[in-house]
Amino acid sequence: MNYERYPWLRCVGTSDAAHLRDQAEEKIQAARKQYLSTGAVTFPEFVSPTALSSILKDCAAAEDEAFTTDDKHTPHQLPVDPIFQPPDSVRNLQMRTQVASIAYDELPKESELVKLYRNPKLLALVSAITGRGDGSSEQIYLSEDSLGACSVNVFRASYAHSFHFDESEFSTTIMIREANLDGSGLFQYTPPLRETSDDLV
Repeated sequence: MNYERYPWLRCVGTSDAAHLRDQAEEKIQAARKQYLSTGAVTFPEFVSPTALSSILKDCAAAEDEAFTTDDKHTPHQLPVDPIFQPPDSVRNLQMRTQVASIAYDELPKESELVKLYRNPKLLALVSAITGRGDGSSEQIYLSEDSLGACSVNVFRASYAHSFHFDESEFSTTIMIREANLDGSGLFQYTPPLRETSDDLV
């Protein structure tokens, strides 16, 4: 984490200095308000420059072996339903996604990205922002999925991940490299669309 830009992160999930705890609480509440109103929170330069450089090197070393998906899907990532939904329904819209992925088990265990994923402070931060912290009946945990727990999406020229509803309630995404083509590399999202957990499917 970039403690120089975000010094208050040092005390997230700890009992460090009171003035930093107060600052952290203020920042977290502001982030939670943004999360609830827009569906996303951004922390520019969240990763320190040194760690980012190391992450880029690890990803570059594994990039050529990244598994490529080239497939069509609907926004809900469910099969087309011609019987109960009209053909022109968004539910049946077919879109193409091309993306290569570096799986969690392909990343070096000492990678700065893996260290960040397993850093208790990151889990504490996400838990606090989403309202799933200590005392919550819906506490969150790290995934132990050997492939998808912490994976890297690689977008080559013309690749794109079409709009879709995530299969999870929320995700944590780190943009580790800027697109090198004008007009590309856009990360888009919408304000919250799903009102209940039933809307996940």
